Amino acid sequence: MEGRYAYFLVIGLLLMALVAVLISGSREKDELRMEIYALSSSVKQKDAQIVWLSAELEKAKNFASALSNQNSALSSDNQKMLEEFNKLKSDAGVIKNELIDFEEKLKTSLEWFSLNSNLENIYELSPLSNDLKHSCVEIRDDYCRIKLSCLNFVNNEKNEFAYKFDNETKEGLQGLQEMYKNKGGDCEDYSLLAVAELNFLLEYCSKKEINNTLFYGYEKKGGKKHFVESSKEHYINDAEDYFFFLPNYYVVCGTFPKNRWESYGHCMLGFSDAPLENGVYESLSRALLVEPQTGEIKFDLRRNKTINIPENRPFEGDSIYLVFDSKDMYVFDSFNGKFRWLGYSELAERISSLKRRLGKLLV
Repeated sequence: MEGRYAYFLVIGLLLMALVAVLISGSREKDELRMEIYALSSSVKQKDAQIVWLSAELEKAKNFASALSNQNSALSSDNQKMLEEFNKLKSDAGVIKNELIDFEEKLKTSLEWFSLNSNLENIYELSPLSNDLKHSCVEIRDDYCRIKLSCLNFVNNEKNEFAYKFDNETKEGLQGLQEMYKNKGGDCEDYSLLAVAELNFLLEYCSKKEINNTLFYGYEKKGGKKHFVESSKEHYINDAEDYFFFLPNYYVVCGTFPKNRWESYGHCMLGFSDAPLENGVYESLSRALLVEPQTGEIKFDLRRNKTINIPENRPFEGDSIYLVFDSKDMYVFDSFNGKFRWLGYSELAERISSLKRRLGKLLV
C-alpha cells in the first residue's frame, strides 16, 4: 500500500512538473508572439519610411537635376552677360573719351568768347581802341555816355572795316584778330565786335570811377539830325537821339522782318535790364534791339511783339534762336525731348557730370 502511494505520488509530481512546464512554455510563447508582433510592426514602419525616403530621394534627384540644368543655363547666361558687360564697358570708355573731347571743345569755345570779349585783349586793335575813347564816349554829370552809332563810324570810316557777305568770310564767327586781319566781317562778326567795344568803353569809364552808363542810338524822324561822334562833324539826317538805361547787353540772332512780306536772318545787339543768367526768355522779353552796324533802334521787345521770343516751344515766322554775351552762348532747341534755352556752360557742366558718372562705372 505504501508502494502504491509512492507510485501515485511520483506520478502526481510528474504531472505537476509537466503542467508547470506547459504553463511556462505558454507564457514564453505569448511573449515571443508579442515580440514578433512588435518587430513586425516596426518592420512595417521602417518599410513605409524606406518607401517615403525613396520617394523623397527621387524628388531630390529630380530637383538636383533641375538645378544642374538651371546652373548650366545660368552659367551660359552669365557668360553672355559678362560678354555684354565687357562690350558696354568698352562702349562706355569710348563715350567717356568722346565726352572728354566734347568738354574740351566747349571749354575752348567759352575761352574763345572770353578772349574776344574786350578790345584790350588784342594788341593789334589799339588804334581802334583809341579812336573809340576819343570819338564814342563822353563822361558828363557822373554818367558814361556811349554813342552806339559811333561804333560803326570808328570801325568803317576810321579803320576801314567793311561788311562782308558769308561767302567772303570763313564759316562761323571770326575772332577779333581775324576780323582786324580781314578788315571786316558779316553781321555776327560785327555784333561780336560791338560787344567787345562796349566792354572796352565800360572798362575805360570804370577806371575813371564812373559806373553809371547811358547808351544812345537813334530813331528815324524827319527833320532831325543825329550826330555820330563827339566832334559833331558827322551826322545822320532824319534821325533823332534815343537815350536808354539798360545795363545788360548781348548779341541776338534770329529771323527778323525786312518788310511786310519778307524776313531775313540777322544778328543785332540786345539791351535789357535783366541779365541772361536770370533766364534768356525773361531778359529778351525786356530787351531793346539795336542794329550794330548803324546804331539804329530796330525793335522794342517790351512793347513790340512782332518778334517771337520762344520759351518752351518753337515758333513759325520771325523769332530769336541764338543769344550770346561775353560769358556764354545760349541756343533754343529740343533737348531730351523738350524745347528750351540751353547755355554752353550748362552743357559743359552736364557733360562733366556724365563723365564723372561713367568714370565710376568703369572702375
